[in-house]
Amino acid sequence: MKNFSRLTGCLALAALSACTPSADTETATPIFEFTNRCADGVLQCLVSLEVPQGPSIAPDGGAVAFTIRKADWENNRYDREIYLSHNGKVIQLTDNPDGSSADASWSPDGKLIAFRASTNNGAQLFTVNGDGSDKRQVTDLEGGVSEYVWSPDSTRFALKLSDRPTQASEAAEERYGTFSFAGDYSDRDHLWLLDLEKASAAKEPVACRRENDCARNLTLKRLTGGSDFTVGSFFGGSFTFTPDGQEVLFDHAKSGSPFDLGTQDISAVHVETGVIRPIVRRPGIDLGPRVSPDGKQVAFHMGEPPYYYTRQYWIALTSIDGGPIERVTEGVPNEASVYDWYGENLLFLSHLGVESNVYRLDTNTGEVSNLTAGRGRIRGVSIASDGKTIAFTAVDGENPVELYVRDANGSERKLTSFGSAIGDWPDTEVRLVQWTTPDGLELEGVLTLPAPEHRPDGPFPVLTISHGGPASTSRPKRVADEVYPTEYWLRKGAAIFEPNYRGSGSYTDELMAANVRRMGEGYTIDVESGLDHLVEMGIADPDKLGAMGWSAGGSVTAALAVRTNRFKALSVGAGISDYATYYALSDQPASPLAYLEATPWDDPAIYARAGAMAHVKNAVTPTLIQHGRGDGRVPFANGLQLYRGLKDAGVETELVIFENTGHVISRPKERLAALEQNVRWFDNYLFQDRESPDLDLIAK
Repeated sequence: MKNFSRLTGCLALAALSACTPSADTETATPIFEFTNRCADGVLQCLVSLEVPQGPSIAPDGGAVAFTIRKADWENNRYDREIYLSHNGKVIQLTDNPDGSSADASWSPDGKLIAFRASTNNGAQLFTVNGDGSDKRQVTDLEGGVSEYVWSPDSTRFALKLSDRPTQASEAAEERYGTFSFAGDYSDRDHLWLLDLEKASAAKEPVACRRENDCARNLTLKRLTGGSDFTVGSFFGGSFTFTPDGQEVLFDHAKSGSPFDLGTQDISAVHVETGVIRPIVRRPGIDLGPRVSPDGKQVAFHMGEPPYYYTRQYWIALTSIDGGPIERVTEGVPNEASVYDWYGENLLFLSHLGVESNVYRLDTNTGEVSNLTAGRGRIRGVSIASDGKTIAFTAVDGENPVELYVRDANGSERKLTSFGSAIGDWPDTEVRLVQWTTPDGLELEGVLTLPAPEHRPDGPFPVLTISHGGPASTSRPKRVADEVYPTEYWLRKGAAIFEPNYRGSGSYTDELMAANVRRMGEGYTIDVESGLDHLVEMGIADPDKLGAMGWSAGGSVTAALAVRTNRFKALSVGAGISDYATYYALSDQPASPLAYLEATPWDDPAIYARAGAMAHVKNAVTPTLIQHGRGDGRVPFANGLQLYRGLKDAGVETELVIFENTGHVISRPKERLAALEQNVRWFDNYLFQDRESPDLDLIAK
């Protein structure tokens, strides 16, 4: 497979510095190989491929703990278990009959690996020796452990636990049954300190949640509490110890409501006295604090008000005592998030167009170096104590997700070979395409062409897949972790087009904000102008076009359904069809406020213009709708509205309702069903290979 030159070349990081060249990857046989060769067909393979996740490298860089996600078809779930790579061998650390095990983290002294594992009482904290021996359950706390971090001396944990009034709610349910209040964000998450030595000496896991009981043995001590704030926010957050272990820095918001995102600040709590002091206080989102080795500076992730959906995030520095804030990554786009300090250097992940890389920032000189150039899309990252040895997972246009280690000398080893499962797949070709929209936007997209032996004589049928977000980004990937059977269509001679439409992240603030008050119509302009460019290049057959997408990508496709008739078939996955319905019912009502700058009651015209329902009588294209009944992000009513509207307009349409499913199809059997339904829909209406879509999937 050939990649477009930009994918394999070295990208300059704005005006900060040139990136370093990619080191040669060691060609020795990886130490972990995929075992299932996808014998049951390409769709089954797409659902079944094992995926490495969440690497945690030992402080000395000599071993890596990581998670492997596998499809458990018998129980219809994805199981995650932890493995350990050391000295050219891999051992399985966990095999949890109650669910998954994940979130592995080495102790700073390199002796233990902590992790969270599912139990019948929520996700609990466990430890295991670095050689895989002596696994112990540390906690058995009601509701489980949400997050944890090691103390610098490896003797304690800071835990995030939920303060839900369980006993009170149980008493109320006994008398009155069950009910709840809309917009109730009264639950609070708070920090506790766990003494590992005392916990290890006990015969049973720590189970106390009443402060008086915990205080008797001092195994578990509350650090924060009350109703004034919650640790983290609707968008999440994190916490960390200071190098001397005396304080825990954490981000917090007024509540977990999406409307309280702008209240997210950073504070420190003293582990002995419980005294809380402010570090960052300003309007906006401030999260992910990391303290310099000398304990004097704090790096954190910041987002500017008034809205956080339509602009970039940045890294900032401030004193451990608070004070002036310096934004240090002016030229680094989107989601520039800190991993940690190493001396006077910051290591962080940043996205630039279709690439994601780990960078090193010298805080004295401002010099930025790309540590993973040429590796494609970096996902999970873990860094050894030398600040130079990095374990990471990555995916690109040739390979599925694999686990790599890059040492201090820049040499790289691939520790897994999950790609062996698709080693006999045809070679495809990935290109980047750029075009200009009629209203002057410079856009980019990923184009995947089938292998030469599957190519038609003339232009290609083109299937457009719009990403979610909308502030996400389409990047090259050989195996799509979605519900769209790209590999199947590539073998039918179709090309796959993934546009980074207006609102996409990883580019500029201007592009992210370009769909403000232009949703719906702007999406249509972007996709159609991209396809026009492909037609002009002789790549796309204008008479054989299809489109689809999930979440925000479903919203894009719903917009196409009512604004153009150039497609032969469409598939709308969990998309917004009516923004007023979305605002009223979604768990994220702040999103339409950011993009439409009004409520439906203040400006009904902009809501009607953005959504599909006001224009549904224009629709003519056969449209498959797939939606989870339990979707809280884009509520199921959106799918039902679009279905009824298309039916009334006389359009060929089907609504597939995935029961017991939320916003994402997270179980393998339902994911396989969604793949097969999309195959049959497009086979019928685009490729004309079937007499009917036959979506019930029942053999006749």
